[in-house]
Amino acid sequence: MKKILLLNLFVATTFVIFASDSIPNGKKVNSMVLKFSMGVNISYPNKDYNAVNLGINPGVNFMLENKKGNYHNVGFGFNTAANVYKQSNVKNSLGALSYNIEYAYRQVFIKKKDIPVKPFLDFGTSLLMSFDKTRSGEIISSNIAFSQSFSTALGFQYIKNKFFLDVALPLDLFAYSVYVTNYKNRDFPEYNNKIKNSGYDYISWRRRFGVKVGIGVRF
Repeated sequence: MKKILLLNLFVATTFVIFASDSIPNGKKVNSMVLKFSMGVNISYPNKDYNAVNLGINPGVNFMLENKKGNYHNVGFGFNTAANVYKQSNVKNSLGALSYNIEYAYRQVFIKKKDIPVKPFLDFGTSLLMSFDKTRSGEIISSNIAFSQSFSTALGFQYIKNKFFLDVALPLDLFAYSVYVTNYKNRDFPEYNNKIKNSGYDYISWRRRFGVKVGIGVRF
């Protein structure tokens, strides 16, 4: 836990230093954007690729453009996921539902206002809490998980008057999670069990691919 707290302190310090002279304050805000986003991803949570997760991630973001033409991006969303298993005896009864809050600093590479399409690179972190329930034969497992990820995203944004559009390819650089799993066996209640665990992962493109599209209004 101490390592995770130190990592968050390091990331927060980096954000402050990286954007210290452009934190929104009075006339330093060039514009604001209210954006609705939708993400779609396909992931393989297990190394043996035995299961495939299909996720849909809608959300709302509020963006502040600073004097440098870059953005502070704060968002809230929820994620739904359906699990598809190659084993015929494993079924997902409820799927998964999770909620997340996020912050990202967006570095825009082209500053000229007369160019509507501009590439960008996001650096951010997000907190997520998820719930899911699965069934394998007579065994039902329910999971509650808390996770935090540190990510980047490469994409482009299009601005025309008040219309705002962006498309990004997200990549989790590092993520850690803490989760609790309850196992229930209908036929053998004596095998019911609760397991607490934690873990981490890095470079999500190894087993996850996705795209995120946002449409908003600029004012």
